[in-house]
Amino acid sequence: TPVDARIEAFGPAGPLDLGSNAVVNLPARSVREITLEGVMDPHDRIALRVGTTSGSLTAVLRTTALDGYTPRGVSFVNPSAVGSTLVIPGVTIPALTSGEKTRAGATEATLRSVNPTDAIRTADVKVITANGKVDLPGGNDIQIAPGAVLDLTLGGLGTGERAIVVEADGDVSAGVLLRETEMEGKRADIAWLSATPQV
Repeated sequence: TPVDARIEAFGPAGPLDLGSNAVVNLPARSVREITLEGVMDPHDRIALRVGTTSGSLTAVLRTTALDGYTPRGVSFVNPSAVGSTLVIPGVTIPALTSGEKTRAGATEATLRSVNPTDAIRTADVKVITANGKVDLPGGNDIQIAPGAVLDLTLGGLGTGERAIVVEADGDVSAGVLLRETEMEGKRADIAWLSATPQV
């Protein structure tokens, strides 16, 4: 069955205009690629929502990080859940070992949250480790404007594995960006981790 894919874009200050690319017709059993570069105003942080009023579809976003003309990584972004309580598992900050010293690696983590509704959302961010769940420092009572995208650094987490939990007073969506800087013997790269509903 053919479907019309409806694409919405959100930026730091609210929804972004996609022009004619806001609706894309997909014939049955087909694949369509759309280049968003140059379609909307450039922003440091964006979020996209893809849906349809009939039939079904799935979408994946390919994103590329550049430093001028130098590639700094490629990641495929899978859909994140929408809800009032979200969990982003697998947030791992590796350690670097040099001789007898072990220190935090060159991995930066950023939580990106989007409010796809018409009302202000207030959210709390928590961290789950092997020792339990704790508040993220500076992660309480975060205000997300309607239709806006907000980035929150997770730089104070230190090394190790954990999950990030977002608890809001209404529907939001979120993901975590892991960015590895280029070091000796290791290339720069990025990876996006998607949110799932709380189990």
